[in-house]
Amino acid sequence: MDGSAGSQGGSREPARKTQGIQTAAAPIEHGAAISVGARRLCDARGIEHVHRRAPPGMLFRGDPHRRQVARMHRSSQRAATPRRAVDAEALDQVEHESGCGTGEGDHAAAEVGAEAALDGVRKGLQTRIDRAAIEANATPGSRRDLAISLDKVGDIRSQRNEIAEALAAYEESLGIRRDLALDKTNAQAQRDLTLGLDRLGDEKLQAGDRPGALAAYEESLTIRRELAKDLGNAQAQRDVSVSLDKIGDFKQRGGDRAGALANFEEGLAIARALAADPTDGQAQRDLAIGLNKIGDFKFQGGDYDGALADYSEALAIARALAAAQDNALALRDLTISLEKVGDVEWQKGDRAAALANFEESLAISRGLAADQANAGAQRDLSIGLERVGDIKLQSGDRAGAMAAYEESLAIRRALAADGKNAQAQRDLSVSLNKIGAAKLQGGDPPGALAAYEESLSIDRAQAADKGDALAQSDLTLTLQQYGDAALASGDRAKAIAAYEEALVIARANAQDKTDAQAQRVLASNLDRLGYAKLLSGDAAGALAAYQESLDLRRGLAANAAVGNAMRDLAVSFNKVGDAKLKAGDRAGALASYQQALAIARDLAKDFGNAQAQIDLVITLAKCAAAGGDLKALTIEALAILKDLDAGGRLTDLQKGWIPIMENQLKALESPN
Repeated sequence: MDGSAGSQGGSREPARKTQGIQTAAAPIEHGAAISVGARRLCDARGIEHVHRRAPPGMLFRGDPHRRQVARMHRSSQRAATPRRAVDAEALDQVEHESGCGTGEGDHAAAEVGAEAALDGVRKGLQTRIDRAAIEANATPGSRRDLAISLDKVGDIRSQRNEIAEALAAYEESLGIRRDLALDKTNAQAQRDLTLGLDRLGDEKLQAGDRPGALAAYEESLTIRRELAKDLGNAQAQRDVSVSLDKIGDFKQRGGDRAGALANFEEGLAIARALAADPTDGQAQRDLAIGLNKIGDFKFQGGDYDGALADYSEALAIARALAAAQDNALALRDLTISLEKVGDVEWQKGDRAAALANFEESLAISRGLAADQANAGAQRDLSIGLERVGDIKLQSGDRAGAMAAYEESLAIRRALAADGKNAQAQRDLSVSLNKIGAAKLQGGDPPGALAAYEESLSIDRAQAADKGDALAQSDLTLTLQQYGDAALASGDRAKAIAAYEEALVIARANAQDKTDAQAQRVLASNLDRLGYAKLLSGDAAGALAAYQESLDLRRGLAANAAVGNAMRDLAVSFNKVGDAKLKAGDRAGALASYQQALAIARDLAKDFGNAQAQIDLVITLAKCAAAGGDLKALTIEALAILKDLDAGGRLTDLQKGWIPIMENQLKALESPN
C-alpha cells in the first residue's frame, strides 16, 4: 500500500522470464514434434511463462517501483521484484514538510528536473540551512529542516542511480531524526524517524543489502505499531499498512510466502477499513495496491481465478481514480492494473483480451515516457513493450514480437549502462531472455545462445547472494532456456549440463512444499532434463526424470487452488508415455496417454479456452501414435482444429496441422 509513489505492481517486473520455447527439438510443452501415424506435427503449445515475480512476484510480479514524476519523490517500480520499495508517505511528507523551510530545491525538482533540483537543494544547504549555525542554535525545527533537505538530496541521488551518495545522505538524515526522536512523546518526530528508516531500507535493498533493509523496515514497523495505538489516527493506521507491505515484499522475494501473505492480509484489512470513505482518493489507492499484492500472491500460487477477482477490483478503482485525478501517478497505476488483469487473462488462454489490456496500458506508458529523463517512466514503457511482445510471440507474430522486444531492450541497456543498479541489470537480463526466446522460435539457435549467454553472466552475478530467492530463480530459468537453445542447436551435452545445474538450484528453491511456483519450476526442469536424455537415447534416465515430475504435479493437482495444475499433470502423463514409447513399451505408453486424455477431455469442456482444445488435439495424436484407434482419434482431433480455425483461434503453425491430418485420413480410407 505504498501511498506516495505507489508500490504498485508486485510482479510488475519485467516480470517474466520465459520458460518453454517452441522449437523442433523441444519437449511437448516446449514445442516437440508429435507423431500421428507416420506423419509428424509440431506441437504448437506456446511459450510456457514463469513470471519473475518477487518471491514472487513472482509477481511472484516484491513489487517494482519507480520515481514519481510530479514531485521528484521516490516511487515504486514495477516488477515482481521491487527495484525499490518506495516510502508510501512521500506525497504526505511533501505536503507536510513544504512549510518547514526545506529550501528552494524541491520547487526546482518539480519544475526543471533532477539536475536543477540537486543544484537547488545544494544552494539551499549552503544558504538557507547553514549547518554550523544549526549546530550552534540546535533548535529541533532547524535540525529537522536539515534532515529533510538531506532526504531531498538522497532522493535525487537515488533517482540518478548514485546509490552510495544516496545512502550517505539518508544515513546522515537518519542520524538527525534519531536524535529528535529521543523524545518519545513527540509523535511527529517518531513518524519522521519511520520515514527515514523506510528511505534507508529502500536504498539498502536497491544496493543489495537485504539484512540492512529488513532491519530498517522492522524498526519502522515497531515504531508505527506504537503510534497506531491511537485508533483515531488514520495516518498512523495507514503507516502500519505501508510497513507491512514493505516487509511482505521483502519476505516474498526471499521465498517466505507464508510470512508475506500474513503481512499482506493484515495490510489489506487496514486498507479496507480506511477506504470506507469512497471520497478519500488516497485510501482508495491504498486499497487497490493491497488488492494487487494479494492478487500477485495468488497468481504466483496458480490461483488465477482468485487473482483475477482481486486484480479486477483493483482495476475498477484505478480507472475511477485516473478519471477523477488525471495525473501521472494515477495513470501509471492504471497501466499496472491493466497489465495485471492482462496477465491473468493470458494465463487463462484469452489472448485477445490480454492483448487489448496490454496495448491500452502501453499507449498510456508511451505518453508518460515522453520525459526521456524519467528513468521510471522509461522502465514502465519497456515493461509494456515486453508484454505486447510476449503475446505476439505466442500468437506466432515473431516479427511483431521482435520489434517490441528490441525496443524494450534498447531502453533497458540505457538504464543499466552504469552497472550499479541491480534492478536495471535484472531487467536487462529479462530482455535478453525475451530476445533469445524469439530467436529460438524463429529458428536461430546461435542467436538465441548469444542472448542467453549475456543474460547468464548477469544472473550469475546477482545469484551470488544465496539469500535472494528471486535471483536464484532467475538463474534457474535462464539456464533452462540456455539448455533449450543448446538442444535446438544439436549440442545435447551442453543442454544436459545446463539443465542439471538448473536442477540443483530448483531443488533448493523447492524445499518449501507450499510454494507452488517453485514446485512447478522444478517439475519443468525435470521435464527438460528428461527430454534431453530421451533424445540422447537414455530412455531409463528420461523416465526417471519424468516420473519425478509426475509425482510433483500429482501433489500440485491435489490443491484445487493451484491453477493449471491439472493441465500440468496431463503434460506429465504424456511425457511418461513418451519415455515408455521410446523404450518400446507401447502398452504402458498408451495407458499413460489415456490418463492424460481423460484430463484433457475434461479441461476442453471449456470451449472458450483455445489452449485446452489444442492440448486435447496433441493428446489425441499421442494416443494414436501408441496404438489407439488411429482413424477415430484423428477424426476427433481434426474436427477440433477446424472449429478453432473457423473462429480464427489457430496460429499459422497450428493451421498447418489440418492438411496433415486430412492427408492421414485419406491414406487410412484408401484401399491401397
